[in-house]
Amino acid sequence: MADVLAAAFSNDPVFLHLLPLGVRRRTRRIRRLFDLDLPRGLRSGGGWMSADGDGVAMWSPPGFWEPPALQGLLHLPETIAILGARMPVAMRTGTMMRARHPKEPHWYLHFLGTEPARQGRGIGSAVLKPMLDTCDAQGLPAYLEATSERNRSLYMRNGFEDHGEPLRLPDDGPLMFPMWREPR
Repeated sequence: MADVLAAAFSNDPVFLHLLPLGVRRRTRRIRRLFDLDLPRGLRSGGGWMSADGDGVAMWSPPGFWEPPALQGLLHLPETIAILGARMPVAMRTGTMMRARHPKEPHWYLHFLGTEPARQGRGIGSAVLKPMLDTCDAQGLPAYLEATSERNRSLYMRNGFEDHGEPLRLPDDGPLMFPMWREPR
């Protein structure tokens, strides 16, 4: 799962901002970020992979979108090693995201990625579907931050709408688009 997400996000505007091209061992460092996050999503039942292995989604259930403080402390040395000099930008980005995160109960999509050679073939929508069906069955909304216009379009096709103004990331970074989907 981490390999698919690392490949999918290698040219993502937010990841390019946090770990710019030319950073030593960039691909490996991006993968390590996903290695840190995936176990929590899998434990909560929010990890999904397409049957062919080319699409991955990681969700958190209501009330568990933010990692516990202890987990953050335990991962801090590794996160600093991964982000290096970009750690302050990542921390300010996280602060901005937390400030805008909705308070009402919802499922939170942390990441959705498709193997780059397979993008645009409906795999992302297929990986979204099981959890969106769960949201509908539970009567719960879903929330995410789209990291590009292309991703934003995918989410809009799947029932998400813009949720407030876009976030401009620190240090003249790219926009992120908060999005919300009401249950059906």
